[in-house]
Amino acid sequence: MKNKEIQEKASFNLQLQNNKKAQKLNEQGITLIALVVTIILLLILAGVTISQIAGSNGLFQRARQAVEKYKNAAEEEQIQIGMLEQYVTDFSVVGGNEGENKASVTIKEFTVSGDAKSKTITVKLTVEGDASKIEYSINNGKEWITDEEKGNEYTFEGLNLGKSYIVRVKVYDEEGKYVEAISDIVTLSNEMTATEADVLETKTFLAKDGSVLTGQMKNNKGMDATLSAGEEKIIPAGYTSGGTITVKTLREQTPGDATAEQILNTKKAWVDGDLVTGSMPDKSGQVVEAKTITKDGDYTFLNIPENGYYTTNSKIKGLNSFISEKKQIKIKKYSRDKS
Repeated sequence: MKNKEIQEKASFNLQLQNNKKAQKLNEQGITLIALVVTIILLLILAGVTISQIAGSNGLFQRARQAVEKYKNAAEEEQIQIGMLEQYVTDFSVVGGNEGENKASVTIKEFTVSGDAKSKTITVKLTVEGDASKIEYSINNGKEWITDEEKGNEYTFEGLNLGKSYIVRVKVYDEEGKYVEAISDIVTLSNEMTATEADVLETKTFLAKDGSVLTGQMKNNKGMDATLSAGEEKIIPAGYTSGGTITVKTLREQTPGDATAEQILNTKKAWVDGDLVTGSMPDKSGQVVEAKTITKDGDYTFLNIPENGYYTTNSKIKGLNSFISEKKQIKIKKYSRDKS
């Protein structure tokens, strides 16, 4: 008896262990599925995030553009500060040096004008006395670029839009003494108004502030379509390289061979490209008198007096004298349908 109890107890314990193992495996299976789903969701989120960050118009690209704009602005600001400092330091009154060292030549008039269209700055001056040479210099913010000329007019070419310059002129007399004139700050205004949305995507351009930007206008390439009456072709915003929008002719869309006599009067219809007004008389519901009556054996025929449109309640009447009293007359009624 004891052996039997021991065996039953051992069997129960074994069953209990098996149930625990099955439950554990089931929990592990559920955990593994949840892990796989989580990984898939994380991959999707990562893909979207990377696209937003590293895409053509993503966070990195916008950050690079912002850094470039800030860099250009900071550089221009430093140039302006340096030029102002140099302008204040170097400025001398037109007329030459003081005292015994005064030059025998004098600058009477000194004008400077910029042309953004040709990217040039032109200097004009009028001198009094004999000048042995004239030096024209322009400061691009970093150094003076000097050119020696004897004429009273000089043009600096190949300059940059959106940049500021100081122009200096030195006029030397025969003894090598000079008078100096320094202009105010001259800025070649950049009249560009284009933004990223105005320029084709992937193409770069020079912005008003002097920075290089990349266009964002969508390239729709070529477009073609063939339209029927009432149809439309939606042109998406952006650039298109051209195409052909073809509209079917009215003749192609209104094939037919009906004539005006086959169309009810006052009604209109397009037939083979032409608008036709019907001329068929409307006899619907009318009583018309037969103008001719013929007999054929046992039958009497009342002929339809004229062409037209007749409905089932239309009537044709004839004289009683044409109808025989001795025979049963059968009258055929005819009606004309619409064409």
